[in-house]
Amino acid sequence: MDTQLKARLARLTRPIFIETLLMMSLGTIDVFMLSQISDTSVAAVGLVNQLLSMIFLLFLVGATGTAVVCSQYLGAKQDQDFRQTAQLSLLGNLLLGALVSLWLAKESPWLVSAMNAAPSLAKDAIPYCRIVGGFAFLHAISVVCVSVLRSREMAIYPMYVQLTANIVNILANYCLIFGHWGFPAMGVHGAAWATVLSRCVGLILLLYALARHGFTHLRKDPAKSAVFVKAKQILAIGLPGAGEMFSYTASQVVITYFITSLGVAALAARTYVMHCVLVTFLFAIALGQAASIMAGHLVGSHHYQAAKVLGEFAIRRALILSILLSILLAIAAPFFFPLLTTDPDILRLCTSILLIDIALEGGRAVNILTGRLLAAVGDPLYPLRVSIVVVWTVATAGSYLVGIQFGFGLIGMWWMFVFDEGLRASLQWRYWRKSHWMQKSLC
Repeated sequence: MDTQLKARLARLTRPIFIETLLMMSLGTIDVFMLSQISDTSVAAVGLVNQLLSMIFLLFLVGATGTAVVCSQYLGAKQDQDFRQTAQLSLLGNLLLGALVSLWLAKESPWLVSAMNAAPSLAKDAIPYCRIVGGFAFLHAISVVCVSVLRSREMAIYPMYVQLTANIVNILANYCLIFGHWGFPAMGVHGAAWATVLSRCVGLILLLYALARHGFTHLRKDPAKSAVFVKAKQILAIGLPGAGEMFSYTASQVVITYFITSLGVAALAARTYVMHCVLVTFLFAIALGQAASIMAGHLVGSHHYQAAKVLGEFAIRRALILSILLSILLAIAAPFFFPLLTTDPDILRLCTSILLIDIALEGGRAVNILTGRLLAAVGDPLYPLRVSIVVVWTVATAGSYLVGIQFGFGLIGMWWMFVFDEGLRASLQWRYWRKSHWMQKSLC
């Protein structure tokens, strides 16, 4: 691959990597702090966050479509179209976020009960869901702001914003969970309010960054036909792109429902492991986002072969590094898990799962990269079809059969996750190499 493209990819990946690390560490910090209270608190927050992750995917319809459409417009040097697309997406996600916030504030008890949560979990899960979900609109607007800034290759701003939000979250957790500096000890409730506060600060800073760089200076009265065209383009990419993630996350919610029948130990172990393995595919996420922005620019300027070579380079790098990181994590597991819990059943499950996870992470890295790249070049339907078929038959139905019906528990379920990721990775890699996605530029 061209040296200049490699250098540009590295420059864009670094701030996205740091931002993503900081963003994902928010949940890990909450888990670590709440683990000092009880494993039940950790399980309750893990259950709610799984639900909210699925619901918040609604906001990625606008964010995903915006990132792709804006990148291709920038590649085609159509700056006014870029700005109109950004404005339309911000307005759309504001309205959607407000509706979702009202719904979650009202229906949190029903959502938690639908997950078959034990009473010991529900007493913490319901208020956490109501507080964090009730302010969902903060997240809805933020994801679009980040997409707009990244598409302009200004990823450094979201990185600094996320760093600030993390500092606010840690300080607020310290005060509100444990009751320091004159604040009441609120436990899980405190973690929820700390999350809301950090998101509010982050959104204010993101909006300031957009205004400072003139992204809000748009033509006052764009033609209605242009608005409909932009909305159609956003939805054409965003719906299938978010649909793939929704399919996967919905299957994880169903699987979480299965795991609740295995007991609190299994649910807590899954929560601990999921937060720990984030580090193994973190680079794949950052590299996928950076490569997809660049691929969108290249496709917008009709450099299809360069986009293909860039994608293959990024996929190989992510695959190798994810496997290496998963090996290091499995080796380190016996040393850091005792810092989180002393329950012997949870410790046994966590260390065993991380050994199995080595086989999973390579496939996950390929799926992350190919899914983002195919959306960026205007062909998000293939990953959606693969996700619907494979995730629900292999990961979801397979984990129920092996883990619940055949009695292999959480360990058996994890092996089915390995087969799921591997099969999807082989299908999507083959599709990318065959270049079926070419000639689908929006510009």
